[in-house]
Formats: sequence, C-alpha cells, structure tokens
Amino acid sequence: MKIKRTIFILVLGSLSALPGFAQVKDTLAYHKPLFDFDYDKPVFELDSSQLHNQNRFLRFIALSGYREGVEQVHGGWTNWEATVDQEHGTTRFYWINLSIQDILTNRFSPNIPYNHVILEVREPSKYRYDPSYGDKTDWMRKNAWCIELMLPYASSQDFSKTLNEQLAQAFQVKFSNKKRMVNSLVLVRTSQVDKLKSAGGPPVNGDKGVFRNTSVKWLGPLLDKAGMPPFSDESGYAGAVDMNLNIKDWTDLAALRKALQSYDLDLKEEPRMQDMVVITEIAQNK
Repeated sequence: MKIKRTIFILVLGSLSALPGFAQVKDTLAYHKPLFDFDYDKPVFELDSSQLHNQNRFLRFIALSGYREGVEQVHGGWTNWEATVDQEHGTTRFYWINLSIQDILTNRFSPNIPYNHVILEVREPSKYRYDPSYGDKTDWMRKNAWCIELMLPYASSQDFSKTLNEQLAQAFQVKFSNKKRMVNSLVLVRTSQVDKLKSAGGPPVNGDKGVFRNTSVKWLGPLLDKAGMPPFSDESGYAGAVDMNLNIKDWTDLAALRKALQSYDLDLKEEPRMQDMVVITEIAQNK
C-alpha cells in the first residue's frame, strides 16, 4: 500500500461548482504552525465565493498524515467530530491522528475490539498498532492519518455511504461487516448446580474480577479489551450472577478457567461464527 503522506483531495462533484479548486495542486504539504491549529476551521483556506457556497455544492475530502502535538477528537462515543455551518449550508466531519483500522471500523461500531477485525492485507503493521512494534507515538508518526470531509448539509444526513466510498478509494481497500468462523472463547456450564445466582445489591460489571448482580455476558468486553479471541456465551444462564474471579490478567486463560471452575463454568477454545469487520486490500496491477 503506497499512499503519499501529504494532503490530497478527492473532489466530489463538479469543479465548476467549486470556484478556485481547479487551481489546487494534486498534493499539498501541511505547513500550518501547531500553535495556530484550530479544530473548528477547515484544513483548506477557502476563498469568499467558496465560503458563501451560493449553490450549496461545496464538498471535499482531504487526508493528511500525523499532526504533531494535536490531540485526537472524541464526539461522545465516536472518534470523530462534526460541525454544522447553517449560514453557508455545510457540515464538516473530521478525524485526527488515527490508525487506518480505527478510521475504517468506527463506521460500524464505536471502539470496535481489535479481536473483531480481520486484516486481509500484505502489511498489517500499516493498519493498526501492536505493542510489539515499539513506541506507540513513533508508530503513529509514521502510520496515523487525519481526515476531513465537508458536505452540503442536505446530503450530510447520509454521509456514511459517501465517506465509506471515498475511504475505500483512498486506502485502496474493501471493508464490510461479515460473518466469519473464527477461534472463539466459548462459555459453558459444567453442571446444572446453580452457583451463580445473585444475592442482589449494586451492580458490578467485572471490575477487578468482581461480578455482582449483573449478566455473565460482561465477561465478553473484558476479554475483548485484553485482546483475547471473541467471546461466545453458551452457558444459557439468563439471570443475574455473583462471581469473584480475582483475575489480575485477563490474558491468562489458564488462571481464568481455574477461577470459573468454582462456579461450574468453563471457557473452551472452539471455532464459532462471529460478526467481524473484514478489511481487504485491493490487488494492484504490477
């Protein structure tokens, strides 16, 4: 995957509707001083006719590499922000300093676990960070991206489809949510003796290995966060549970299985169909 690390534009629509854009070069280096960075302003300095946007056609998507000293944005439960300019009829979406995987997967679900993503690519290290790659900041400087998408307000209500198409073209990939058979951690009961029934009280969802008056399904997010295989609950236990697993390391499967045995539960490693986001690199002609 060879993509220039300088800003480039994919113009959506007719250049005649975008006065001034015909003079923009194919690639633009980002030279704006860090102390002058403004999250609320477009990455391009638009001229007066573009700002006025009389025909409500103004739209663009711009990608650039890592921006030193600029913090990521978080719009509630998302990793992007949006601002609406009602006067000029535009909506601007932007993402700051994210891996390719984080950019692509946020379209399906916020903070989707890495263990629910399949990379069918030649260089996975270009798509997501792993501690084995060394210092994360150094990796981000080489591999993180920033994105800005501006659309007419009338069409921004369905911006996801437009964005997905442009991201697929920019990163030369296909990506979608698919069912795949993958190695999973399957929770099962080993007896019909009920050692799980909750005595009530304030819910605790696995904090420090403590489960109180909550669903056994809360094991899933904890295993996801630890990067373990996807979780599948086949215990059939629908009621609230009380468990004290005393687990310090959720990647220690042997210790977790031993702790679960006290409640007549077990975690088996077996293949199961799971919802996965599959990112596939588009083959390039040599």
